[in-house]
Amino acid sequence: IEEDSRRPKTTVDMDSRLHENYERLMGSYISDTFTTELSGKAWQKKHISKINKILENILDIKLFSLGNPFEQEGTLYFEKGLSKKLPFENLSSGEKEVIDLILDLIIKTEKFNNTIFCIDEPELHINTAIQRKLLIEIEKLIPESCQLWLGTHSIGFLRALQGELKDKTQVIDMGN
Repeated sequence: IEEDSRRPKTTVDMDSRLHENYERLMGSYISDTFTTELSGKAWQKKHISKINKILENILDIKLFSLGNPFEQEGTLYFEKGLSKKLPFENLSSGEKEVIDLILDLIIKTEKFNNTIFCIDEPELHINTAIQRKLLIEIEKLIPESCQLWLGTHSIGFLRALQGELKDKTQVIDMGN
């Protein structure tokens, strides 16, 4: 099996992978606001509110802004506690992982809507208290025409599969 060269091996790698999703999000913003009647504020309200609705079910954090790459602010900014305009780079590795997964699925499910999504150990760097909430939100993002396959050792994920998601899932134990 060939190794996934795009899979992050360090926190810095994870930051650069999110940068691809940031570029896609900014591209969507520019394309939609220049080729449709959608204003910038309407686009932000639609897309940022969708992201924040998901994040509020998982983390105590909100997407504040897409930043402004023309002003050397080409990153996502968040509200967290009393902090406003907190750059993505200042978030914990678990918060970064959650945001990357959520953005990746929001962006990719628009194009890949008849797909099997495979995620290996999405619980890495993520607090066990957050894992269950994350899996429930990931499942909501996957279109009915798609499947989600996870490789996990997470008790939090397994509990979500046995609880809230039991009618939608199958667990395959690869032990022995």
